[in-house]
Amino acid sequence: MKFMKVEDYSIEEYSKLEKKRLQETYADIEQNKVILAYKLVTLSSQEKKIAHCDLIINRDVEKFRSGLLRSLAAKFAIYERYVDGDLDYARGISHLDGFLIFDCMLIGKKSLSKKMATYFNLEDRFTKSEANNPAFRMGLLLKYYILEDAKNSRSELQQCINYATSKSSWKNYAGYFKLLKLLVEESRDLAVISEALGDAADSFKKLKKGSGVFSGLLEGMYDLWTIAFLNLFKENGIDVDLGKYDFPKELVSGYLSE
Repeated sequence: MKFMKVEDYSIEEYSKLEKKRLQETYADIEQNKVILAYKLVTLSSQEKKIAHCDLIINRDVEKFRSGLLRSLAAKFAIYERYVDGDLDYARGISHLDGFLIFDCMLIGKKSLSKKMATYFNLEDRFTKSEANNPAFRMGLLLKYYILEDAKNSRSELQQCINYATSKSSWKNYAGYFKLLKLLVEESRDLAVISEALGDAADSFKKLKKGSGVFSGLLEGMYDLWTIAFLNLFKENGIDVDLGKYDFPKELVSGYLSE
């Protein structure tokens, strides 16, 4: 497998590729919103006014009201700093779970995902603190899944599911870990998949009650998790009726049954 290196693309070339991919992947989002988010972040990055992702998130509350757009903004900053060779910056944002946003955005396009999955060496950051962070662990699992690393995926996944069903701080992640387990096991049991989707939708609904910038970022993270898993089920030929779950209609409109 040939992995993409930083020098393989200029920022301009990679930005064009990424913008095109976003428009294709998120066809259900108004195109002008995606382009707006892209332009705002690109402009800020070029002007060297961005010190941290959280500055982007706060840069224009009205334009980044949607959690998904806030996540897009954070991701573009990570991309452009990374492609520009600023590795310390790209790896130093665990407080914003930027690595997870990165993985989730790519998971809908597996061929590109595999090339890019090594951008963040998550294993090197597996500290005691991160080991207890469900968002970090999900990012690690998504990387294993993208690279088809079944051995690591299965052992890590079981431990995460145990945490998600026993630790109070992990409870709202249980549905998403269960969905990933079903994908790893290549399950086609619609009843079990339906139950896991119901758990994920409940988690999503509880999260939406939060407020503030951090809640907005988590909202975007859950948006991306949901889209990532729906893309994967669709890719595996599994059709699920999302109409009976309490996901936001604007988020899942492209997946609703006729």
